Formats: sequence, structure tokens, C-alpha cells
Amino acid sequence: MKEFAGKVAGITGAADGIGKAFALDAAKRGMKLALIDIEGDKLEGVKAECEKLGSPKVVAITVDVSEYEQVRMSVARIMAEFGQIDLFFSNAGVGGAGTLVNIPPQDWDWITSVNFLSMAYYVTEVLPIMVRQGTDAHFMFTVSIGGLQPGMRIQSAYTASKHAAMSLAESVRDYAENFAPFIGVTAFCPMYVNTEIWDSERCRPARFQKPYDPFYATADFQDYKKNFEKRIKTEGYNPRFVGPRLFRAIEDNQLYVHPHLHTHQIIRERFARIDADLRKDEELEAEFKHLYGYDD
Repeated sequence: MKEFAGKVAGITGAADGIGKAFALDAAKRGMKLALIDIEGDKLEGVKAECEKLGSPKVVAITVDVSEYEQVRMSVARIMAEFGQIDLFFSNAGVGGAGTLVNIPPQDWDWITSVNFLSMAYYVTEVLPIMVRQGTDAHFMFTVSIGGLQPGMRIQSAYTASKHAAMSLAESVRDYAENFAPFIGVTAFCPMYVNTEIWDSERCRPARFQKPYDPFYATADFQDYKKNFEKRIKTEGYNPRFVGPRLFRAIEDNQLYVHPHLHTHQIIRERFARIDADLRKDEELEAEFKHLYGYDD
């Protein structure tokens, strides 16, 4: 996809951070925009900014993306307003805190629902539309470094959800290459970007809340949150790079976009460990091969 003026982009998590940064750049390119977020008041401000920057039409849609029926409604609204979807950026996401053995079930549910299931819901609704249109289109996912690095003992629900998101992006890419080659796919995998993800609690829906769970009073939760906020604010890239970098990725149909070069070694080391264990299985093949089948 290389032409953007007049095309329609849907963006989740558009009220701030990465989603907002992308929306502003899309507006400069003359795209029509459907801005989607759970924070409706903030979304209206982004809508006004996008209109000033040149977007011919902007619609703000308040949605809890962790609920499938709301996702379905938002896609129906986009089609009612614009009649097409050319670019969809599934970006909404939340953070997490705590060590693996302490993370409570409601946090697993919340983080997984926003960071992975919402993306699956939008694929379910949007991908068939793009296929039917038969014109150049692009599906983009904010996966984060969490989808490429090894799982960790801390923030484990977050990294697990992002590994699932990466698999989903790769699945869409595989589908597109085989059945709809006019659809491009990008998985955006940054490390720290200076956004409000450190304050994800403000967006936690009531059904995922258990405020009296003792976990939230522990140092495991509180200290990690403080450290996460500090790192985001002091080490995070300026979100202004997001639009220019991702539009280049769309033009190139680049699948994996990981701009934090200083963390590339972490990923290469993961691949090296996988390769080492592959070689181990190859070495042991002769020893165990006779057990794989069934005796007559």
C-alpha cells in the first residue's frame, strides 16, 4: 500500500501515545480516520487535532475493545460512515505488573483480553472486509518487544499476550500471502515509547477490577509500576517517530518493525537458544526415533 490520501484508516488506542501519533501523521497524509478508544473525552481532542491537520473526515468511536460486541459495533460504524476500510491499526494495549507467581487471575483476563483477544476480534471483523474490497490494504498490530523477546518472570501476562499477538500478525500475513496478496501486514515491536501505558489502570473496565485483592498493595505490584513509569518517561522514544516510521513500513510491507536497536541482541540470543535446542533434538533423533511409532 503506497497511496494514502482519501483512504480510510481505523486506529484503536487512538486517544494517546502510539495510536494518537499515528493518527496525526495519517491526517497529514489526507486519510479519513476512525479513531477508537475507551477514553471518549480524550478521543474528541485527538479528533479535533486530526481535522486541523487536514483529514477530510474524522469519526471518534468510544469502545471497550475487550468486548467483542463493542468491536463489532465499531466496525459497523466505520462501514456506515465510510463504506470501506483500507488500513487498520490494532494498537490498543495495557501494561501489567508483578512476578509470575503473584499475578492474579483478573489481571491475566484483562491483559489478555485487551492485548490479544481484541486484536483477534478486529481481524475477525475487518479482514473479510479487506478481502471483499480486493484493493490495496494493510493490517498493522502493535506487538511490542514483548512479542519477540523471551518470556520473563516479571510482567509475564503482558509478554504472553504479546507473543500471542505476534502469532496472530504472522497468521494474517500467511493468509494474505496465500489468498489476498493485496493486503500487507506489519507487527510493530518497539521497546519503550513515552506513552501513558504505565498508567493503564485508569482504563481497566469494572469487570476486571478487584481493588481489594491484597496483590495491589504489595511491593511486587507497586514497585514495578513505579519503575515502569520511570523507564517509560526517561528512556522512552518520542512518539513523533511512530507515524513516519510505520508509514514507511506500510509502503515496504515490512512485517517486523523493531526500532530499538540496542535490544536486537536480546532477540538474536533467543533465536540462538532455539537453534541450539533444535540441534540437540537432531543429535538425539537416532536414540529416540524407534519410540515414535506403534508396534505391529
